[in-house]
Amino acid sequence: MKNLFQLILLASICFTSFASVKEVQSYINSVKHYELIDDQIFLEKRSPMPQELRYQLTLILLGPLGDLILRVKDQATLEFVEVNDPRDAFGVNGNKIYYMKSVLPWYTSKRDAGHLPAGSYMEEATLGTLLAHEIGHTEVGRLALGLPIINSYLRTDIGNGRVTFIFSREMVRKEELRAVRLFENPYRQYIGIPLRESYYKAGDVTVH
Repeated sequence: MKNLFQLILLASICFTSFASVKEVQSYINSVKHYELIDDQIFLEKRSPMPQELRYQLTLILLGPLGDLILRVKDQATLEFVEVNDPRDAFGVNGNKIYYMKSVLPWYTSKRDAGHLPAGSYMEEATLGTLLAHEIGHTEVGRLALGLPIINSYLRTDIGNGRVTFIFSREMVRKEELRAVRLFENPYRQYIGIPLRESYYKAGDVTVH
């Protein structure tokens, strides 16, 4: 039943897409995929792209952001790293997006930690929803929409044998809300699920 739904959704999107299926598949074939084999030192190795990721990435690239992402492929390209621990999932390093195929473990950990305020609608989130959000943190996403870098780094503290990177909470918040407004919510609208209204607290996405 799930596969049938996916085929119907993909077919309906193809009739209203911005980029062609051929262009999208060519792009996806060029995307590097890795798996995380040591989460202590973040050791990665190249691996084939799983079909679930390929499907979700196809949906994203056939949507309103796809043509913009394809236009900057000669400047920057997305990469993906599959992880097993929800704590490592759905983060970005450069153009690398760390993800896990199943959204449920990540969602459960966030919900149980009280990090999902009312109006986040993360119970509706798909893998594609989370990937669209993370694209908003990559160089690819910034180039695609012509956005400036939001530099949240403040300083590095070194003491007691530890290195600590200090970031501006305000700048981090600004970038997270931008990723929701310009990347995640347009994709949510495209696939027909509720728009995210909240990130840190209820209603903060909709307040400018």
